[in-house]
This record gives sequence, C-alpha cells and structure tokens, in this order.
Amino acid sequence: MIYLYKKTSPKGLNYLGKTVKDPYQYAGSGTYWKRHLKANCFKAEDLVTEILFESNDTEEIKEKGTLYSELFDVVDSPYWANLRPESGDGGDTSKFIDYSNRPKPDMTNHWSKTSERKKEVTNKISESRKGIPSGFKGKRHTEEAKEKNRQWHLGKEPANKGKPSPFRGVSRPEHSKRMQGDSNSNAKSIKEVSTGKIYSTILEYKQEKEINHYQFQKRLKENKVVLCQIK
Repeated sequence: MIYLYKKTSPKGLNYLGKTVKDPYQYAGSGTYWKRHLKANCFKAEDLVTEILFESNDTEEIKEKGTLYSELFDVVDSPYWANLRPESGDGGDTSKFIDYSNRPKPDMTNHWSKTSERKKEVTNKISESRKGIPSGFKGKRHTEEAKEKNRQWHLGKEPANKGKPSPFRGVSRPEHSKRMQGDSNSNAKSIKEVSTGKIYSTILEYKQEKEINHYQFQKRLKENKVVLCQIK
C-alpha cells in the first residue's frame, strides 16, 4: 500500500509526502523537512500525521499528490517544507533547484508583499480545509513529547536578551495616546456577571483571578464577564 500523508510538526510546519512504510512511524524524507526535524529534535512520534489518500496504484498516488500540492500550495507557502510538488516519484529534490546564475533578490516592498502573500495562502488553506476536521482534533501531546520540548528550551536565552529596546528614550506621543482610555483594552472596566463585582481594569481582574489573556477571552465569550464604561 502507498500512503499519501500530511505531517505537522509541533512548530506548525507542514510536509506533504508519500511512503510505502508505516506512515505513523515514518517521519518524512524532504531535505528542508528533515533539517527542520533535526534542528528541533523531533521524531516521528512528535508529529501529527494525517493520511490524505492510500492506494496501490502509483498513477493514482501521483494524481492525488499533484492535486494536494496545488491545493495547499506546498512549494510557495511559508507553512510548508516541500521544495517541489509531491508527484509520488520521490528522489533527490536538489536537481529541481537551479543554483547557477541566481540573481540577487529584489527586496523592494518585500515585507508588504510577503504579508499579502501570507494572507492569500492563509485564506486559501482555510477555504480548502472547511468542513474537514483537524488531524489533531481530540488528541493531546504525550507527556514524553512535552518533556522533550521542555528540555529543548532549557538553557536557551531569549534572542533579545541584553539588547536595549529600540524605543528606549524615544518619545512616541501617538503611541501613548492610543494606549490611553478606551483605546487600551486593559484600561477598560469590566463586570463579573456572577458576583456583580466591578474591576477598574482588565489587568486587575486577570491578576486577581490568576488567569492569562486566552482564559480571559474565553470568559468574555462565555459572558462570564462584560466590558463596561464605569471607571
């Protein structure tokens, strides 16, 4: 049996591939993908595996591989590690990359174009996944995987440690204005529905309840707390 699969690493990077091995024990063989796994010490059991198609017909695998490659935009999307479309033939991907006479990239408006491209890819992926449940839905990372991730981060210093803030000593009146009053969500008063207690700021409520931003947003959606104008 030949399996066409999608792998997702704990970092969120995806890879589309095919194998005749056990797809849940096989980590994948793409050049960039293997480099990503090695850099993060990820193994097959750390990955989320979704079987997209399976068949003994190589032509069917090739057809579906090409279809999913176009659907997910695996080559150009920043969320995928594929260097070329998955056509089901495997092999060395380096022969598909032209290393000679590579022109210097034009960085004019690079970031604005990249941002627009990411939005386009995100919308495309969102549309393609509508009605399809996540392959990780209802699952949880094993304690072993969590411990590996924790160990990997131990001793690593933040990239900006020891670097002064670029805004230190810089006056930003427009920013200060935006962070005052109703423009700053943490400055808005809220009311706890169950007790009727009023908190002068969101931050005060989060600190008293010892919850983070996402837990607060969940309570807000469940109408356990409401924003109010009382100061």
